[in-house]
Amino acid sequence: MLEVTNLCKSFESGFWRNKKVNAVDDISFQICEGEIFGLIGGSGCGKTTTSRMIMGFLKPDSGSIRYNGRELSTMKKNEWLKMRRDIQIVFQNPQMTFNPRSTVYNCCAEPIRLFHLAKSREEERSRVYEMLDSVGVSRDQSNKYPHEISGGQAQRLSIVRALSVNPKLLICDEPTSMLDVSVQAQVIALIKEKQMEKGISILYVSHDLDVIKAVCQRVAVMNNGKIVEMGSADEIFNRPKHSYTQQLMSSAI
Repeated sequence: MLEVTNLCKSFESGFWRNKKVNAVDDISFQICEGEIFGLIGGSGCGKTTTSRMIMGFLKPDSGSIRYNGRELSTMKKNEWLKMRRDIQIVFQNPQMTFNPRSTVYNCCAEPIRLFHLAKSREEERSRVYEMLDSVGVSRDQSNKYPHEISGGQAQRLSIVRALSVNPKLLICDEPTSMLDVSVQAQVIALIKEKQMEKGISILYVSHDLDVIKAVCQRVAVMNNGKIVEMGSADEIFNRPKHSYTQQLMSSAI
């Protein structure tokens, strides 16, 4: 479904911007249909930069990102808009998903309107209320603004909002890192439930080993912009081969 090949991205750094940092350095991986693939590593390893290139927020310096055979990295804006229904993202901060000036109702209705998924106002309302009901947000809160609901509620809504357009690939970029442990468990359970229900593919980006172990079937480990090891979750967590992966696993014990 998704094939990333020899992907590279560098940024200028230093006071005079005369230094180059290789944020993503020649990485390759594939995500199969219906698979949850984990991308894990420490802060600054390049995993979020990778997810942003896949979503078209950043242009790679070189390499290829192919989705169902189509090259994403060279797509024009109007072509990307057509792909948005197939590829959705859940951000680390749920407030990045929502327009702070729109009510919760309008935030949830936005993708329904954008992709013309409802034939009437009544159908739109039904779809929005279905979203709210599915994550335990009362319909009375639909007239509130995003900052007026809890972080856990906002993140659960951002997930079902992304899934409301029936994407084929969902990118989860540290979706639980800003939440309390108890709320994290609820969000993880929701992601797993919806993935099983809809059979979508997921790229799950995180520094949290426990989360990756709980949700992913295959895992790639990143360090200093490179993928140093890749394999099944069982292999990575129980029989790590690379020294950095071993260090990462021992630090979590």
